[in-house]
Amino acid sequence: MLEKIALLMKDNYVTFPKALLTNYRSLNLNEKETLLLIYLINEKNLAFNPQKISEDLKISFEEVLEIISNLTSKDLVEIKMIKENNIHREYLSLDKLFKKLAFSIIDDNKSEDKKSDIYGIFEREFGRTLSPNETLIIGQMLEENSEELLTCALNEAVYNDVRTLRYIDHILAAWRQKGIKNKTDVENNKKEFKKGKKEVKKLFDYDYLNEDE
Repeated sequence: MLEKIALLMKDNYVTFPKALLTNYRSLNLNEKETLLLIYLINEKNLAFNPQKISEDLKISFEEVLEIISNLTSKDLVEIKMIKENNIHREYLSLDKLFKKLAFSIIDDNKSEDKKSDIYGIFEREFGRTLSPNETLIIGQMLEENSEELLTCALNEAVYNDVRTLRYIDHILAAWRQKGIKNKTDVENNKKEFKKGKKEVKKLFDYDYLNEDE
């Protein structure tokens, strides 16, 4: 499989979730199925074109059809019919894959009850249901940050009225640079910030004109 991935990388910059490589066995995927999923994740146009997939991956047309069939039966890929200009076209959807990867990350990090809490908190603060991709991104954040710190970053984003995962990721990155690792560190950083603001205010409020000589 690594040779096939290297072949793809010769022509394109290939990215894929780490969770796919670490959990493909638990998802009951063989190497060719995993390779095809990596290929699809990097495709901008998911119009179902088995001939193109066959040519790009250097595997037979028949084998592509068989792999797609296996992936649909494993409930990881869907073939959806979409109407465009009065013409029905087949498209591949990876939503179910992303959902399963997200839950695999949850299972690897915390107990089911505790993990589901953080997603519920995000949905409550965002005021909507999380998309499969957002669930996956939050799971990846949990791989690098504690649930406590992630919740603090979410609270900070809500306080600033910027409810996006990109903004939360920026907050976490800034905290990492400052060595902030938990809620206590966050609170101490805020105290230091407020203390600095007060000192600056005192400096500007000082009456230099009436200072005793």
